[in-house]
Order: sequence, then structure tokens, then C-alpha cells
Amino acid sequence: MSPTRATPSFAARRVVARMGAARLVWAVAFTAFFLIGAAWSLAMPYDGPADEMQHVTRAYGVASGQIFAGPADSKVYTAKSLVPHGTACFRWNLQASAKCQQTPGANVQSQHEHTRYISGASGYDPSYYLLVGPVIHIWPTMKGIVLARLITDAEISALLASAVAVAWSGGRRLWFIAGIAVGVTPAVVNLMGAVNPAGVEIGAAIAYWVSLLDLTAHGPVRRPVVALMCCSGALLAVTRGFGVGWLAAITVICVFNADREKLRALWRSRGMRLALAGVACACAIALAWDELAGPNFDLAGATTAPNTPPVQLAAQELWNRLPGYIDGMTRLTSYGDIPIPGVVSQIWLAFLGVILVGGLWLGSVRAKIQIGGTIVIAFAMLMITDASALRQGFYFSQGRYALPLLAGAPMIAAIELGRSGALGAERARTLLRWMAAVLLPLQFVALWVSMLRFERGFPADNVLPLNPLTEKWVPPLGPVVPLALMAVGLIVFAVCMWRPVLSSAAVRLTAVGALLREPVRRRSAGAP
Repeated sequence: MSPTRATPSFAARRVVARMGAARLVWAVAFTAFFLIGAAWSLAMPYDGPADEMQHVTRAYGVASGQIFAGPADSKVYTAKSLVPHGTACFRWNLQASAKCQQTPGANVQSQHEHTRYISGASGYDPSYYLLVGPVIHIWPTMKGIVLARLITDAEISALLASAVAVAWSGGRRLWFIAGIAVGVTPAVVNLMGAVNPAGVEIGAAIAYWVSLLDLTAHGPVRRPVVALMCCSGALLAVTRGFGVGWLAAITVICVFNADREKLRALWRSRGMRLALAGVACACAIALAWDELAGPNFDLAGATTAPNTPPVQLAAQELWNRLPGYIDGMTRLTSYGDIPIPGVVSQIWLAFLGVILVGGLWLGSVRAKIQIGGTIVIAFAMLMITDASALRQGFYFSQGRYALPLLAGAPMIAAIELGRSGALGAERARTLLRWMAAVLLPLQFVALWVSMLRFERGFPADNVLPLNPLTEKWVPPLGPVVPLALMAVGLIVFAVCMWRPVLSSAAVRLTAVGALLREPVRRRSAGAP
């Protein structure tokens, strides 16, 4: 090694260059994620996304000063324009288009009148609504709702882009990114374009998984990763009711595979201790709020026991509910009532299975326990919640509820595939290319079918419409804009996934430029 390379200044410049390259990766990933989320934001009618009106009315109330509205299903203070005529007229009614619902704000007078509306989100932590509420309060119309969707989209895109940047800048980058990509399903992307904190919870969980897996692996403790761990962990804790539970489970699972020396190194880091203190404060705030507001839904409120025997209930969960959970994690958008082709879930599950089975086959014993434990805990939570809800005569769980925890399983498996000597980077490139060619078009299919459902409805004769450009209900900026945004975002992802070597070369060129510019800056500043 030359003396020049051994100098501290050169080493410092390498760190600076690497950080600059990671910023470029972040910028590209953020742009692509934001575009596909914006496509959904502009494609759906009001309350097209799951429970959107519940959260929009809660956001207006928070922006008006109603921070605490009471427990779940309390009345929130909101504008009349946000509770328009025909609300929910197309929900679970596939033959009806969104035209049956009055557009929020179409009646100008209703924008300035107020009402009290029973919202299922009345007991939610106000942190998310403090972010999106102001634009809804200023414009209690479809304009404000779309802007709130785009703000949500930007927040989730920033979290996911940060996760990709951390994965790229660490070891086994291609495998790690594949593990992240398979977890960003059409159901997740649909929530990016909704006024709903569920999408933020999933994005924060993915970022927390990535940061903690990086920190507990062999290697230096990087300050940007510590910062991401702190921010994403705090968001995960306060965004939704079970956030602290998911955060605790993720932390235990990640720490389980870390050696003691690495844990000591993390504790010796002052930045890490401060980050842990920040996450602990967020957990305390979240728990205090939950104690004040009570549960978001009382699953123990019924007094009658279920008529179904436990054995029959377990069989029903496995044979009837399990496929629904999987569909809810992958292809189901809106309220789960849009008949997006079932093959979407099957293909997505096949790619997920390749990564999970590979990780279980080639991974270490501890990694196998991590993967198995993640899957078992997540599905157990869904089934236990459903069993409790049956006491009130209905099913409660949706597959997407478990995504904050389940998203980590393919990441752990992918890391193990990268660590194994049996599979190299070339296999990861091949997998990413297959994912680009097969999975990315499924994102477009999900948007296309959802737009058809909202714009025209599905006729009773099952002769499905195929053209979203001829519609009864018109999206806010027309049908072409969402399709174009989705196409551009997917193309950006496809290029990066199909030619990861070319993408890495562009990033390395940026890093080399940073290395060359740094001495010039030092000479210009008169530094020795």
C-alpha cells in the first residue's frame, strides 16, 4: 500500500466519498418510490384506500387543536365537506363506481361548516396527523386530501430509500436489497398513496429492520445507520397501537444473532446509547398514550364464548383464513374488495419462497431460528386476534397488519444467502433481474385493476372492462397521469435492478469524483 493511501486524510476522504455515493443511491430510490406512491395518490377517490375517511377526519380535528378526541369510535371535530354525501356507496359494491360519492369540497359552503363524526381513528396517537392535518385543515377538499397523501408518500419513500441506501452501503448489498424488494408488495405500495398511518408503520418497520440488522452484523458502527435506527424506531413506536410490540419483537430477533463483542461495541458507542434513549422515550410516550386512549378496538368486549370448538377454530384459521392473510399482504388493495388476479399473490409468494427456503437451507442455526420465529410470531398474532374477535361474531385480522414484523424474514434469509459461500453476487444479480421482469409489472397490474374498479365498477356479467381511459368517475388529474407516474417509477427501479453493475459503476464514479475534488478544496482553502 502506498504512503498516500495510508494517510488519515485519504481514509477520511474515502468515508466522505462513500457517504456521497450512498446519498446518490438514496436520491434515486426516493424518486422511484415517490413516483409509484404518487401514482396511487392520484388514482383513488376519497376513502378509496382502507379507512381513509376515518384518518382524514381525525387529521382535521388534530390540526384544529383536538389532540385527544377520546377512545376509539369517539366523535372527532371535522369539516362537513370531509363527510360527503354518498360516503362508502361503492365500498364492497363492485358494480358501483366512485361516481356515486360526492367529491369532498364540491359544496363550497360545507368547507366552512363543521360537524362531529364518529371515527375509528379517534384514539390514535396524534403524531402522524400533526404532519398531514394542516393541509387538510387549509383545504378540506380533494386537493387537501391528495396533498396529505403525497406527504404520506414522501415520508414512507424516505424511510424505504434510507433502508435501500443502508443495505447498498453495507456488505452483501445485492442480496440485502432483494430481501427488501420482495417485502414491498402491491398492498404496501397502495398504502403509500393513502391518508393512513399503516403505511408509515410498515415503512418505519422496514427501515428499523435494515438498520438493526446492519448494526448487529460484523463491521463498524456507522452513525447514519444509528440515526436511521433512532428515527425509524421512534416512528414505529408511536404511529400505531401495537408499534411498541412490533419494535420489541424486531429488537429481540435482531439481537439474538449478534455476538457479545458486537453488542459491547454498540453499547460503547455514545451515539448508539443516545439513539436507544430516544427510542425508549418514544416507547414511553406511546405506552402513555395507549393507556390514556385505550385500545383502538376492544376485542375482549364480548361476554359470550365462541360456539366453535378450539380444534375446529384452528383448522378454520389454517384452511380458510391463511390464504386471506397472504392475499392481504400481497395483492389486496383498498378495502380488500378489488378482484386483483390471484396469480399476483402466487407469483409474489414464489419469489418470497425462494429467498426464505434458501435462507433456511443455507443459513446458520441462529438465522433459521430468527426466520422461523419471525413467521410464527407474526401469524400467531393474526390468528389470536381473529380468535378473540370471533367472540363478537366476526374476523378482525388482515394480512397487512403483520407486515411490520414479517418484512424482516426475507431480509434475514437474503443476508444468509449472501453470507453463504454457495451463492455469489452473480446469483443475486440474476434474482434481481427476474424480480424486475416479473414482480415490477405486477405493481402496474394492481394499479390498473384498482383504477378500473373505481372508475367504472365491475359489471355483474363478469365482462371485465380493460380500458381505464374511458370512465364514469375521473381521477383528480385524469387517468393518464397515475399510469404514467407508475410506469416511470417502475422503469427507474427496473434499470437499477436489471443492471446493478451499471448502477454501482455510476455510484463509484460519483465516489471517485468526491475523492478527486476533496484535495482541490483543501488546496483552495489553503490547507497543507
